Parts: sequence; structure tokens; C-alpha cells
Amino acid sequence: MSCGDVSLVPWQILKNSVNNCLSIPDNDIPLSVAMLAKGYFGDDNIVAGECSAPALISINVSCNNEQIKKDLELDMNSNVLLIGCEGDTDIKLYNELLSKGSEQLSNG
Repeated sequence: MSCGDVSLVPWQILKNSVNNCLSIPDNDIPLSVAMLAKGYFGDDNIVAGECSAPALISINVSCNNEQIKKDLELDMNSNVLLIGCEGDTDIKLYNELLSKGSEQLSNG
């Protein structure tokens, strides 16, 4: 969640109830922020900050890796809930990410 370190309080709960976990790098966050903002995934534009984008990155990585798909039992019948826990709470950072991600989109 873009925090650098594991938050120990929620980790105590999650470690006993989560079957799988992914760690992703920050370098895909701008692209994901821009794709959400520009409506790439539906009819609505979604304002999602740096802590919301990892959910999208995680499902994208998972669906494009056969071993992860198998481990998570992901297929065409799967239902996946993605949680985005913030919008543009830091306007300056959001605009920087959106600008960088928009540039990545336009460069293809």
C-alpha cells in the first residue's frame, strides 16, 4: 500500500486469514492511475490514488501469469473483488502520477 513497510497491526490479522499474497513494484502505479482515470476498464472514469492502483496491477499480473492463475484458480468464471482505498487524497502526487501514466499511455 505504498507505505514502504508492512503495517504490523493489520498483518497480524491478514497473515492468519489470507491464502495468497502478491508484492508488486511501484513502477506500474502511474500507468494504472491513468488507465483508471481515462475509463479503460468501463464506462466510468475512476479517481484512484497510489494505494488503489495496486489492486488493478495485481489482477493484471495474476491473469497474465499462468502459474499464478493456476495457484489462485482464476478463470473465466472467477469473481474478483478489487478494493481501492483512496482517491486523489494527495492532489500533487495524484496529478504527477496521472501525468506520468498518461504519457506512458500515449507512448504506447
